Amino acid sequence: MGWTNGNGPVRADIWFDRERLDSAAVAARKGNRNARNLLWVAAMPRLERIALHFGARPEDVPDLIQETILRAYIHLNRFDPHRGSFRSWLITILLHMKKNLTRARLRRIRLHSRLSLRSVRGYNHRNGRGQLNRIESRLEVGRLLPALPRKQRAVLVLYGIGELSAQETGLILGITPGGVRAIARDARHRLRAAYSCR
Repeated sequence: MGWTNGNGPVRADIWFDRERLDSAAVAARKGNRNARNLLWVAAMPRLERIALHFGARPEDVPDLIQETILRAYIHLNRFDPHRGSFRSWLITILLHMKKNLTRARLRRIRLHSRLSLRSVRGYNHRNGRGQLNRIESRLEVGRLLPALPRKQRAVLVLYGIGELSAQETGLILGITPGGVRAIARDARHRLRAAYSCR
């Protein structure tokens, strides 16, 4: 059953209808799951075009959009339609995430220049899970994430790195909580295998 705004069901493509988009954001802020899912369906294709327009590298766009939606999801209660439209609020987050991604890439480059492959492998043998968590939290897996299948990458970003619950991640991606946990487990195995082969 679709979210309604007093005028019947709202179509997924409401990005250019500011009044309905803002109304959906307010409803989502109050806990309406259908409205919240509608926001992401309407926003994702637009965010991709906007990110590319503002100079994001094509290979960075999927992670950039996922990080933007994750941040917006966490801070949706801060959206105030009296201070501006949902579109402008979301695009502001996107641009902020783009700056963060650039800074994270520079930190990764400096980190990789200081860490030897031998030391990383040695730490993995002593404490594999702890090392993987540290790698994920610092986005050292940034070079490997694009190689993961799209669904695994999305789950890992939201559930693994973003620390959303399996239920919250499932609501955003349209899969069951059990499916989220299984996909995250498979993604972690792939990352471990990729690091062991480097």
